Amino acid sequence: MSTTDATSTGVASPGGTAIFQVPILNNTYTPTVTPAGFPAGSLEHSLTYNAELVEFNILKSALEACFKFQTDSTDITNADTDFIAHTDETQLPAFNLAGTNMAAGSQTNTAETNQTLEYDMVRYFSNQVTGGLDVVDFFSNETELRNDVAEGAGVFETYVRSQITDSDGKHITDGATPNIVARLLDVLLATADGRTRLFNAIGGPTGVADQQHSVPFLAGDKIKWVVSYAGFDVVISATRTVSVPARNILVTLNVVDA
Repeated sequence: MSTTDATSTGVASPGGTAIFQVPILNNTYTPTVTPAGFPAGSLEHSLTYNAELVEFNILKSALEACFKFQTDSTDITNADTDFIAHTDETQLPAFNLAGTNMAAGSQTNTAETNQTLEYDMVRYFSNQVTGGLDVVDFFSNETELRNDVAEGAGVFETYVRSQITDSDGKHITDGATPNIVARLLDVLLATADGRTRLFNAIGGPTGVADQQHSVPFLAGDKIKWVVSYAGFDVVISATRTVSVPARNILVTLNVVDA
C-alpha cells in the first residue's frame, strides 16, 4: 500500500481519448469514528518464588512453531471469531524438570555433587525438619521421597503441555477464555520495541483470510513460570510437629537461535 502522493495529469490527443480531470468534484470527509480498543498490552504479570532452576535453552524456531495466532482483514466486523490462537506442544522438547539442576543460590547443600531438583528437594525437606544439611539418612523413605518429587515434576510438565494444548482455538481478545498466546502478545504489545517486533513480523504486501502468524521471539527472550511443592506438617512426636514451608520454584526458558 502506497502512501506517497501522486499527480494525475490529463492529456487530450487529437483524434484520441481524453482524460477529464474535474477538481471541482473533489471532496474530503473527516472520519468521526477512529480506531479504538487497540490492546495496550501489559507487563504486570508478576511471579513469586523462593528458589529457581537453572535455565533451559530452547530454540526460537521451536517456540515459533508452537505458538501462533490467526487473523485476517476480510470480515471487518466487531466479532473477531477468527482472531484465535494456534498451538502445538509437540514442537517443544521434554523439559525433565526432575533431572534439572537447582540454580546457584537455590541449592540446599552446595557441597553435594548431584544438584538436581529431585535430590535437592529431599535435602530441603530434611533441612526443614531437622535443621541440618546432611542428615537425610534419618528418613527411612529417602527413595520414596525422591520418586514422589520426580512424580510431581512430571505433573508440572504435563500441566504446561495441557495448558498449551487447551489454548489452541481460543479467541485472542476474549478475556473469558484466557490463553498462552494472548499472554505472549500482551507482553509484546506493552512496549514500543515489542509492538515494532510484532508488526514487522506479521507485516507484508499481501494477506489472505485466516492468515496464521508465529509469535515472534528473539534470542535472549525468556519465558518464566513457577512450580510449587505445597507445604505440609511432619509429626515428630506427640508434642512436636514441624511445618515444612511450600517451595515455589522458578522455571525459565531461555530462547536461543541454535
